[in-house]
Amino acid sequence: MPLYLSIGMTAKEFWEGDCCLAVAFRKADEMTQKAKREKDNFNAWLTGLYVQEAIASCFSKDGKYPDRPHDIFKADKDPEKTYDDIMRENAEKFRKFAEAFNKERAANKGN
Repeated sequence: MPLYLSIGMTAKEFWEGDCCLAVAFRKADEMTQKAKREKDNFNAWLTGLYVQEAIASCFSKDGKYPDRPHDIFKADKDPEKTYDDIMRENAEKFRKFAEAFNKERAANKGN
């Protein structure tokens, strides 16, 4: 019973309600927890993106930390652009940065 009380089911619903109600409450809680984990995972990924850009801006002469937050709703505004398209663009930007960084590092190794 404590589990069901913790997910919002009343004692009356637990003892006197339909037995399917408990299953519905448990399923709703599982869905809520899954959505929370997905949101937390996205926030952790976004934090990693900002940390990556901060580190990259420290080691690149042309690198600059963004002056405003990323528009994470850009895909919503441009329905033609999918999540995979955005990830490919980001991967290409990072590849170019890595090439420039490695080129500069190789040039400085000779000094």
